[in-house]
Amino acid sequence: MIALRRLSESPPKRRGRAKSSWQNQKLAYAYISAAAIYLAVFVLYPMIRAIVISFTSANLLAPTEGAFVGLANYRMELGSPLLWHSIAITVLFAVIVSLAALLAGVACALLLDRWTVGQGVLQSLLAVPWTIPTLVVGLLFVLIFGPHTGVLNYLLGRVGLPGVPWLANDNVAFWSVCLVTVWTLYPFVMLVSLAALRAVPSELYDAAAVDGARGWALLRWITLPAISPTLRIVSLFMVIFAFQQFQAIWVMTEGGPISGTDFLVINVYKTAFVNDDLGQASTIGVIGFVLSAIITVAYFIEQRRA
Repeated sequence: MIALRRLSESPPKRRGRAKSSWQNQKLAYAYISAAAIYLAVFVLYPMIRAIVISFTSANLLAPTEGAFVGLANYRMELGSPLLWHSIAITVLFAVIVSLAALLAGVACALLLDRWTVGQGVLQSLLAVPWTIPTLVVGLLFVLIFGPHTGVLNYLLGRVGLPGVPWLANDNVAFWSVCLVTVWTLYPFVMLVSLAALRAVPSELYDAAAVDGARGWALLRWITLPAISPTLRIVSLFMVIFAFQQFQAIWVMTEGGPISGTDFLVINVYKTAFVNDDLGQASTIGVIGFVLSAIITVAYFIEQRRA
């Protein structure tokens, strides 16, 4: 009798579980659909539109009336020394900024991981640059690096040293922009690396200590290998972030002086909104996208080999 009662009760339970599972699936599909619609509207469509415009002579005043010119824009840009200069300094900038941000972020994470007194306060102070809008960062460092009224040159003058053309010389401006970008990006590396460090099992350090490992040996053979998968992903993010830097650099240098900081993003903006040439600007943007895609594919190939 009891068995028959259980058998009679089991189908409704199964139906209830199936209904709950279907509701969860519908909720999951709803979330995925929202993300897919967002990507389609704000990422995929603008990307396709930029590719289409790159084959036309569209300008800013009449973006939909450009005549089809085929590969003329690409031939012109790929034959321009200014574009290759922009690509060269963009790649150099991305490499320098990524490496420096990784080193600074990991160093700060290691410091915080071993800091005991006031760790939360120190972590908040070190993470401040990540919270400041990039436009504000640009305005802030214009005040710091200004040639005559800048805080840094004022302090140098107070100790009897000559002022430095932080933003008036092409080479110095390039390194100044690199420094500012590293200052804004290293907190992201620090926070992610700190989370990875705290996930390393303490038993590994205990076992290594029993074997006599100390200091540098622990860092080399346990800490860095344990967080290396995280660091590889973060390094890709750093390259992507470096390619996307615009607001602070535009406020500080506007791509100058003498094209010293005329990175691809700056080049696209000036071509589109200063020269009013949407066709050429879209062409530069597509070339930059292809370059970013090549770097990303190379990264994933290397990841697969590793």
